[in-house]
Amino acid sequence: MLVLLIYSSSFADCSFGFSEVFPKDTLSKKGYFILEGGYYATSLFKNDGVNHLYFVNKNDTVKALLQNVYKDGLMGQQQSLLKAEKDLLGGRYMLMVINDSIRELYRRFNRQSSIMEPLEWVINHTEDSISPVFETSPAFLKQTHTWMGCGPIRNTYFEYTNSAETYYFIEIHVRTKSSKKWQILYVKELYNSSLVHEEKKVFSIGHGMCYGAFGYRNGIAFEAKFRLMDLNGNVSEFFSPIVEFVTPTPENSAHFRKRLDLDKLKELEILLGEH
Repeated sequence: MLVLLIYSSSFADCSFGFSEVFPKDTLSKKGYFILEGGYYATSLFKNDGVNHLYFVNKNDTVKALLQNVYKDGLMGQQQSLLKAEKDLLGGRYMLMVINDSIRELYRRFNRQSSIMEPLEWVINHTEDSISPVFETSPAFLKQTHTWMGCGPIRNTYFEYTNSAETYYFIEIHVRTKSSKKWQILYVKELYNSSLVHEEKKVFSIGHGMCYGAFGYRNGIAFEAKFRLMDLNGNVSEFFSPIVEFVTPTPENSAHFRKRLDLDKLKELEILLGEH
């Protein structure tokens, strides 16, 4: 019989921010997914340096193997890329913490229902060996710096084009400009941009007011290169060109807001001139 964790839903919003998982609904049979967390999530690993996460259903238990760990998030947030030790054969799986003394379903906070819910994925068994590619490489779009109750929200946004309709991760190799060592971070697509062209897609590197995978804490100037990875683990053959960016500040964020406002004004003047 499973022993389930029971969490109170009365924690502040920041408390639940320390756990994030994507994708949330569907995985390939290879089981690639991203887990982000600070003290809240890592407590489920029992702080013994060993990963105890498993995919489980009534017929199967498969270990989730760590592929990459990124440790430079805000407030100690860490990000892990994991995959199934062997192919997931069932239709649905949940994520569980299992060691010698405990069996606990891994749970995350649902902001719509305000309750802690187990993670459950439907498995897509479609075979795919085609590597995803950018149609146009990620280009710098804007920066934002917004003060909230616990601290600043800081993000650097990039836009690109890719017509693929399947889910994929943006794999980011990032370093400070003074460092020779690349670190690997994964993000997901955020939205389609309406700032320039509707067909362009957007992702960001940064953090919220309480947590986030990228903390801007190791320097001021950074550089990054990008490639795509799909849910089967297929990755782009080549990286995009290196892009440079700096830590978002009130000053440089205001600069980009003004520039975007001017661009919008020019678009409006063109539209008015056509009528």
